[in-house]
Amino acid sequence: MTLKNFYGLKRIEKKIGVLKSIFDLYVKKELVGYLKFGKIVGVKKLIEYLAINNGQKIKHEEAACKCSLKQHRVKEYIEILKETFLVAAIRPFFTNKNKELVKIPKIYFLDNGVRNFFINNFNKVELRNDSGFLFESFVLQELTKSGLDNIKFWQDKQKHEVDFIADLISKQTPIEIKFKEKLKQNDFIGLNTFLANYNPKKAYLINTGEQKDKGKIKIRLPFNLNKSITP
Repeated sequence: MTLKNFYGLKRIEKKIGVLKSIFDLYVKKELVGYLKFGKIVGVKKLIEYLAINNGQKIKHEEAACKCSLKQHRVKEYIEILKETFLVAAIRPFFTNKNKELVKIPKIYFLDNGVRNFFINNFNKVELRNDSGFLFESFVLQELTKSGLDNIKFWQDKQKHEVDFIADLISKQTPIEIKFKEKLKQNDFIGLNTFLANYNPKKAYLINTGEQKDKGKIKIRLPFNLNKSITP
């Protein structure tokens, strides 16, 4: 092992130790304040399940089966995890707001480091098969920090999708996330479909390379979102 690799390994071990300490503190100071101690095991199982399925639709009945929990407990625990800022639930966008309340949400971790801790994966992002979801989570964190707190996702009956919709009631801004440097025509299908259906003033495609706008679609890196998208 080279000296560089040795110090790199030590840094990773130190980060893992810090994350473990953060979770221990989270359990002792936050969760115990909401739950009886005997329920902590069930919550930890659920957190691991959510970490594995980060950024995906979570059905309460499916999660309950996987984690050996009652369905109403899964719903209760997810609410607690949201209240303690471990995860965010992103609901689908509908013009009929009643539908948003009953449709299946996507669950994202609000800290990629904590999520990595639960799945025990600290590999470089280019070596991972979940790099797209990690990038989505990062963008969601940036949007949240910039002041957007009403973020949704969109999917139509033909399975066209947009990762995030900044829903400002009077207007909606679609935001598609692509973890790639070179974009292809089919990367714009979801945004173009949303534009055709709802006619927003502009849309965003966040990627890691290109920054050349295409009509209403503004192509941006993830580091300059707050000035562009926030009201």
